[in-house]
Amino acid sequence: MSFRHPLATVLVASVVCLAVGFSATPFWDEDEPRFAAIAQAMLDTGDWVVPMYNGTLAVDKPVLMHWCMAVCFALFGTSEIAARLPAALATVATALALLRAGTRWFSVTTGVVAALAYVGCLLVAIESHAATDRKSTRLNSSHEWISR
Repeated sequence: MSFRHPLATVLVASVVCLAVGFSATPFWDEDEPRFAAIAQAMLDTGDWVVPMYNGTLAVDKPVLMHWCMAVCFALFGTSEIAARLPAALATVATALALLRAGTRWFSVTTGVVAALAYVGCLLVAIESHAATDRKSTRLNSSHEWISR
């Protein structure tokens, strides 16, 4: 099996998988509204260094996801979609990193299959639609692979 446009294949498949169910649904986890409130507080106060939640220090989770959410809030306004956008972008970035790693180490077919298998996983599909901190690891690892 050969792929003429592996990048386009992975991007289209990722966008299609992520678009399903990405509408403006209310937050469904107790962490989602908390993370969104922390990001909104960063935006409101201008303090991007010390995350606060309801006036208390919120340093129990990595701050990268809060920063990404706050940037999306600044660009697109405060909404559920803007809060979940960093998770979706991290999923696409991870799929592209898998494409690059598989292509570089094995073959184009391996890279495409690895990326599509990742995007097609149920847990990845669920977490890519959630505004939680599980994507921080994906953001960091994707950056490492794409920047090489």
